[in-house]
Amino acid sequence: MEACSETPRETWLKPIVDLLGEGDFGEAYALAAYFPNTRNRQLVQLAALLGENKVTEASDLLGGLSRSRIRMMIKEPQEMSESVTQILVAEFATILSQVDLNLLETAYKAIENRYFQLADFCIQFQLLTHPETSLSVIREGLRLRKTEFVQDINLDVKGEPTIKVPPDKVAGGKAYSNRIYPIRGGINKCGEFIRPPCSNQSKPRRPPNSLTIERHTRIEFPSECVLEQKVDLKIQLTQEIPEFTRVLEKILLTVGLNTKQVKLSVKVTAPAFAIRPYQRQLTVPVMGDSNEVTFTLVPLERGEQVIEIEFFKGATRVGYVLLPANVVPYSYNKISPKVLSMEDPIDGLKNLESMTVNPDKHTLNVTWIERESKLLYTIFPANRLGEWEKTIPNIQDKIEDDLRSLNAFLTEVVQQGNPSDERWESICFNLQSVGSNLFEMLIPSEVAKQMRTWKIGSPVIISTNEQWIPWELMYDGEDFWGKKFIIARSPRLRDSQDLPDKNRPESKGKRQIKRIVNIVGGDVPSSEAERATHLFSNLLPPEAVHLLAKQPISALVKAIPGTDALHFTCHGHLEPHLLQIAGDKNKTRIENLLPETIQRLPLEPGSLVFANACASTVPVLTFGKFSSFGWKFYQRGADAFIGTLGAVPVKYAVNFAEIVYRELFNPDEKITIGQAVAKAKEVAANERNLFWLLYCIYGDPDFSIVQQKNSKEEDHAN
Repeated sequence: MEACSETPRETWLKPIVDLLGEGDFGEAYALAAYFPNTRNRQLVQLAALLGENKVTEASDLLGGLSRSRIRMMIKEPQEMSESVTQILVAEFATILSQVDLNLLETAYKAIENRYFQLADFCIQFQLLTHPETSLSVIREGLRLRKTEFVQDINLDVKGEPTIKVPPDKVAGGKAYSNRIYPIRGGINKCGEFIRPPCSNQSKPRRPPNSLTIERHTRIEFPSECVLEQKVDLKIQLTQEIPEFTRVLEKILLTVGLNTKQVKLSVKVTAPAFAIRPYQRQLTVPVMGDSNEVTFTLVPLERGEQVIEIEFFKGATRVGYVLLPANVVPYSYNKISPKVLSMEDPIDGLKNLESMTVNPDKHTLNVTWIERESKLLYTIFPANRLGEWEKTIPNIQDKIEDDLRSLNAFLTEVVQQGNPSDERWESICFNLQSVGSNLFEMLIPSEVAKQMRTWKIGSPVIISTNEQWIPWELMYDGEDFWGKKFIIARSPRLRDSQDLPDKNRPESKGKRQIKRIVNIVGGDVPSSEAERATHLFSNLLPPEAVHLLAKQPISALVKAIPGTDALHFTCHGHLEPHLLQIAGDKNKTRIENLLPETIQRLPLEPGSLVFANACASTVPVLTFGKFSSFGWKFYQRGADAFIGTLGAVPVKYAVNFAEIVYRELFNPDEKITIGQAVAKAKEVAANERNLFWLLYCIYGDPDFSIVQQKNSKEEDHAN
C-alpha cells in the first residue's frame, strides 16, 4: 500500500507525535485542536482516541475521514483500486512510524461494540505494523464473531420449531460447546433451535440487578516540596487499604449488574503550581484496582499552598478533596499529606446506580490564577478534551467598574416605579449591553460556542475558586445566563490561607423539612417584616417553624440543633461584613452573623440555607463579598445555599422568597431547588422586577425535599 499523505510537509505534527509516543494521548488530542483541521490532524487525533480506547469517538472520527477520502477518490479515479481503509491505514502508519502503537485490544473492543469499520482499520494497522500478532488477531476475531452469531440468533428467533445445528457448524468450532444457554426461544447448549416456554411454566428467578464492589482512595503527594522542583501527584482507587489513604475502612460501591467499569474525570487545580496535565481519566473496573493517574506539579510560590482535586462522573462533581502542601526553598521531607475531604469521591459514588443522570447537565470548571491575571476553563462532561484560557490585565478592576455602573443603573431603575413599555425596553436593552460586555470580556470564544448548543433550562454548574464574577449576569446575545440556565456554583477554596481545619460534614441524602428557623433581622420595614414573619404560614404547620425576630447570634446558636433549613431576611452590610440578624440600629459585630462565625454553628449536614440579604430601598452589588457566606455554609455541611450577588431591595427580596418556597413545597409536583429558583426568576421577570438576576445557588441545584404527610393522610394510611 502506498501512502498518499501530506505528512512530511506538516512540521507541526512532530510535537503531537512525540506526545503520542510518550503515551500522553489526552494532551496530544488537545494540542492537535490548535492546528489546521487537515486530514493529518484528524489522523493524529484518531491515534489519541484509539490510545485511550475511546472507540465510540474514534469510530465517528474514522467515519468522517472515510467519507472525505471517498469524495477525493471520486475526483482521482486512479486511487479506486485500493480500499478507503487501506489508504487511511497507510497514511496512519506513515504518521506514526516512530510510535509503537498496539491496537489489538482496541480492535477487540471495537468488535464487541459492533464498530466493525473501526475494528477493520485497527486489524489492518496491527497486521501491517505487528505481523507477529497475526495468529492472535485471527483466533480472537473468530471467537468474538461466534459470540455475535449466537447473540444475534437468540435475539431474533421467537417461537421457531426445533432445528438441530451441530456445534461444529457454529462459527468458532467447539470453543463454546459447553456454554449453557437459557431455556427459552433461541439456541440451547447443543446448538438446537427451541421453542419458547409455555406461559404456564414457572418463570426462572430474576438475577440481581446490581452488585457491590469495595474500594479505597489513595492519594500520594509529599506534604513538603521544593520550590521549582517537579513532584508527582498520584491518585488511585484500590481494593486493599493503601499505605497513604484518607478512608480507613472498606467502602461498598453499588454498580449495575452489567457494569464493567466506571469512568471518572479527575481535575487538579493549584494556582501556586504549574501542572501537566490538568485532568486525567480514572477507570474503576468491577474487578481490580483502577488505573493510577499521575499529575506533574512544579511549585512556583513559597509557603503553605493548597491543591484541589475534583472527581467528575459526566457533568456531576462526585468528589472534592483539598491537599495542603508546604513549599520550601530547600530541604525535602517526604511525609504522607493530610487530606481534607469536602466531597468524598467514594461517598459520592455510593449511590451511583440510583443517580439520576441528566444528559443536559454541564459543569464549567473555572480557575482564577491571580499572579497571571488569567482564567482557565474546562467543560465536563469532557466531550472535547482541552482547556481554554482568557488573560485580561486588571480584570478584577474592570469587573468592579462595570458593577459600580450597574449599581447606579439599578438604583435609577428602582426610582422609576412602574415604567412605560418604551422605557422598559430601553432599560432591558441597556442591561443586556452590560451583560454582553461581561460575556465578551470573560468567556473564551470556544466555550461560548459550545454553550450556545446547550439546552435552555438545563443545569450549568460553575465549579470555581473565584467569588467575584457575576455569572448570572452574562448575556450571550440570546439571554442572560441566570435566566437561560439553572446556574449553580460548586464552591472551591479561594485562598490557601482560608484552609478549613477539618473535613466537611457528610450529607444524609434526601431530607424532609421537619423544622425550619425563620430569621427576620433588624431595620426591616414593618410591612415587609410582617410578610417575612409569615413566609411559611400556608406551607408548614406552625410547630415546624421557629421564628427568630431581631435576635442575637446566641439565640440562633440555641435554635439550630435539629433544624433542616435556615431562612434569613435581613440587611447585608459590607463594612463591617455581616448579616444583621439582631435588633434595629444594631450593626456591630457583637451580636450579628459574621462569615467567620458560620464554622461554629451546629448546622445539620445536608441543610438548606437561604440568606436573603436585602437593603432598604436601593440595590448594592458587592463584588462577590457576600459569596463568602455561600462558601462558609457549604464548608459547614449545607447541601444547598441560596444567596445574592448583593443586597436586594427588601420588597423584591420577600416577593422572590415567597415564590421559591411556594414552588419547593408544592405537594402536587416534586421539583428541585434549582427549578424552584428558576420559576421565581421567571415570575419576577414577567413582573418587570430586574432583581431576580442577583439570586444565585451554591451547592447542589438538584437538592429536593421529601414531602411530609399531613396528619389526616397518616391517619388514613393507618
